[in-house]
Amino acid sequence: MQVTLGLGSAGIHPGRVQSELQYLDQPAVAEGFTYTLSTNYLERPIALGFQLVTDDTAPARQVGLQLRAPDGTFLAAVPVGDVQPASTTYLYSFLASLTTANSAEAGQIVSPLFNFVIPDDYSFTVTIANVGAADQISNIVYYADRFSTGPDGYPIGGYNLEDLEARAVVTANQG
Repeated sequence: MQVTLGLGSAGIHPGRVQSELQYLDQPAVAEGFTYTLSTNYLERPIALGFQLVTDDTAPARQVGLQLRAPDGTFLAAVPVGDVQPASTTYLYSFLASLTTANSAEAGQIVSPLFNFVIPDDYSFTVTIANVGAADQISNIVYYADRFSTGPDGYPIGGYNLEDLEARAVVTANQG
């Protein structure tokens, strides 16, 4: 995990930010994957990338990206701009800086990524339609700006009132 405190990408900054690069675990064969945003953070996704190697059992794969609320409610989707043929290796890049999908060129597909601040416990799900039995996603990398909501998970600017009252009493007794 790579972290840079205090520096963030251009755009919205709803509080103290840390840019973070994460390497996600490889999913099982013939499956997409889900990444759930961390508790106690709001996140502004910057990039999500991975590699998909396809077998020869299905003619074409269609990869998609979905955003879901903590209860599983579907919120948004980003389909990619092209399909991936059988027996190929493609690199997928979802970038917040894009507004339209680009087709495959030399085994690469580039698509937009959700370009807004997302609450904790929401999740991204990468799906593969027409998946082959030996298809494999690997080399998953996720880069985002994270905005701390505090150790107690309060919204930015929120405080634990009991803690504030205790601090006020200590301060008053010292004065």
